[in-house]
Formats: sequence, structure tokens, C-alpha cells
Amino acid sequence: MLGWDRHAWGDFHFYLGVSMSVLVVIHLLLHWGWVKRAVASVRYRFGWIGLLGILILAAIPLLLPVSG
Repeated sequence: MLGWDRHAWGDFHFYLGVSMSVLVVIHLLLHWGWVKRAVASVRYRFGWIGLLGILILAAIPLLLPVSG
């Protein structure tokens, strides 16, 4: 597609993911006051538990050995 091979698309996907991660961190830093209030609030407790679960699921592939 577009003349790119799978390695070029893999590189594009990797750098797009890194860019999105950086943007999420910047977004959280810009709204840090809200984040602190949300962590302290009991109202958001289930949201934080869900977020922690999603982060654990996302980290599982990073912890598994690569075979090839």
C-alpha cells in the first residue's frame, strides 16, 4: 500500500504509537489539577480500577518472551 513494504508500515506504526503516548502524557500534565482531584475522589474509584486493569492487560505483551 502506497509503495511501502511491511517494515516501513511497522516503523510508521511504532513512531505513531510513540507520538500518541507522548501526547497522552502532555495531556495529563496539562490537566494535572483535575487528575489529582479525580484520584482523591471516591466517585472515580471504579474508573481508576478499570484503568489499572487496562494498563495491566496492555503490559502483558511487553512481559512475554519473544520467540522467533
